[in-house]
Amino acid sequence: GFWEDANIDEEYDRLVQHLRDSAREAEGSRATKRRLSYETLELIRQRGVARAAGNYQLTSELAKRCREAIKEDLKERRAAVLAEAAEAGKSIRNARHDFANRKTKMTALRRPD
Repeated sequence: GFWEDANIDEEYDRLVQHLRDSAREAEGSRATKRRLSYETLELIRQRGVARAAGNYQLTSELAKRCREAIKEDLKERRAAVLAEAAEAGKSIRNARHDFANRKTKMTALRRPD
């Protein structure tokens, strides 16, 4: 019936969230932290909760804020990477190239749906 299906979806979302949290912890906060601020990660978590609760208005509002926050974090990170390279006297072109190659991993945060 309908009730079981709703429950299964909720259980599944909870499982996925748990796996994602575990993976993030296992990876160590170091790798994630440098790319996304904790505020952004918190927004992403809240978006997941809102989506699991079926609150679409809130989900879309949070999703918008997530996108903006992620964009900001990446912009700051990029500036930091380039500044670091400039200080170290490395080629800025190489640093930018490096950053561009690493940027693609970000998509893992989005859910398949």
